[in-house]
Amino acid sequence: MENKLKQFSFLDILVIIIGILALTTLIMLLLFKPIIENRYYRLGEELISKNNINQALKEINYALKLNYESSKLHEILGRIYIYKKDYLLSIKELEKAIEIDNNNYYAYLYLGISYYQQGKYNESINQLEKAISLDIENKNNSQAFYYIAKSYYNQGFTDLSILKLEDAIKIDEKNSEAFFELGKIYFEKQNIEKSIEYLNKSLLIKNTPDTNYYLGLCYENLGQLDNSIYYLKEAIRLNFSDNNIYYILGNIYFKKSLYQEAIIEYEKFVKNNPNDAISRYKLGNLYFNIGNYKYALEHYNKAISIDSTYKEILKYNIKEASNIIKVKNNIKKFQKLLEDFYLKNNHYPENIDKIYKNEDYLNYCKKMFNPYKNSNYFYDLFVDYNNYLENKNKFIFSGYIVYEPINYKNKFYQAYKLYAIDGNNNFIKYNSKDLIISNNSIVDEYEKK
Repeated sequence: MENKLKQFSFLDILVIIIGILALTTLIMLLLFKPIIENRYYRLGEELISKNNINQALKEINYALKLNYESSKLHEILGRIYIYKKDYLLSIKELEKAIEIDNNNYYAYLYLGISYYQQGKYNESINQLEKAISLDIENKNNSQAFYYIAKSYYNQGFTDLSILKLEDAIKIDEKNSEAFFELGKIYFEKQNIEKSIEYLNKSLLIKNTPDTNYYLGLCYENLGQLDNSIYYLKEAIRLNFSDNNIYYILGNIYFKKSLYQEAIIEYEKFVKNNPNDAISRYKLGNLYFNIGNYKYALEHYNKAISIDSTYKEILKYNIKEASNIIKVKNNIKKFQKLLEDFYLKNNHYPENIDKIYKNEDYLNYCKKMFNPYKNSNYFYDLFVDYNNYLENKNKFIFSGYIVYEPINYKNKFYQAYKLYAIDGNNNFIKYNSKDLIISNNSIVDEYEKK
């Protein structure tokens, strides 16, 4: 025996030991493969749930080096690639999972979802139906029916889509996505009451920006504008991704005659859609209506540069805004002229003729105001000059004062013609009752003429 042992060299013994260790390792791997598979599968799901996709990818790739023939590991790797939106690799891994185990329910389910994401709807339906056929008790098929419904919807088969969504809800009453899709479909069918019913059920399960957005549209459709604003703002708070929501909000505020609020929302829309002609047109009109003619012209001109058909539509507003801006640009200069004339004449009524007869002053007045005398933005006001001086702090005048006689029943009365603006540089109209006038009856009768 001793002689036989002597026949083995140290190298031979080392080889035998290594062989024994390798065999032991192989046996251990075979025994522990299911344990390795389940451990890393659960780890992968946990990391996916925490949205730690890159770490999940790293762990599953390592596990596959230990057990490459695991259908479950290939399946979860396919799911990881779906989260990474790499659908080609997702399909490759899921097909490998099915090749190893053609009864892997989740491999068929996620393969169907991968094809859906690629827009291959018929192939998606085929794989999802295979998954459904493997779930005899129909406990896990809500998601499969949901994606079959989405595939039908995207091909224009809305009635089939509704049936499959209802199947999804029968299996899982907490499937908020299925309730949402039903709400969206019924909104498109203009069945608003039913749309609100399903959207509210979806919202009770999960508060999403899309659900709030469609509820906002539903209430706008019903004319319940305050409810619409509430849900649309909630969608924005939840980071709704479609910039059109600001345009819709602008329209709603406009319907409510809340023009400043409408402007704010339209401006948000235009910021990301600078070449949208109709929103520029609407913004121009809003600014025009509130008297901000500079911004009105800016948006009008932009609308015309985008779509020349607006040139004819807007020609009157552009002319009016341009005229008003021209006058307003001269207001400060004109106010200074008045101040200078008043100071030089010590504000005495008997010296009014000096103002009236000052050719520079009169020419300036005529040049500036005559072209616009018939515009809606200028009004003739008749006021007794003495009373004006006594109560001048009540009025802000940047127009011109002209002495002229009024012939009433063959008698001549003194009056002064004024063009006035308020403290915000907006042209205003005073009725005779709003002014302190020495002879109201004469003025009233004169205005009737």
